[in-house]
Amino acid sequence: MKSRIGKLEGDGRTNKRLRESLDKHVRILEHALKMERQKAKGGSPSEDGKDSSNAVKPVSKRELLKMRSFDNCSY
Repeated sequence: MKSRIGKLEGDGRTNKRLRESLDKHVRILEHALKMERQKAKGGSPSEDGKDSSNAVKPVSKRELLKMRSFDNCSY
């Protein structure tokens, strides 16, 4: 019985880590898509209403993977 409980708890932890990893990759892809759409629009003014001189430049996949957290990004 204890081994079954341990296995189920381990499966739960594994599933949680997998979900967190997938959530992280979804945020990375959403961010990349947002940047790509903004690039395709031609650098329209940002959401703050500032001019396009502060437009976001495209970010490579490697740079995105280096970023640790996307929590500060507004989607």
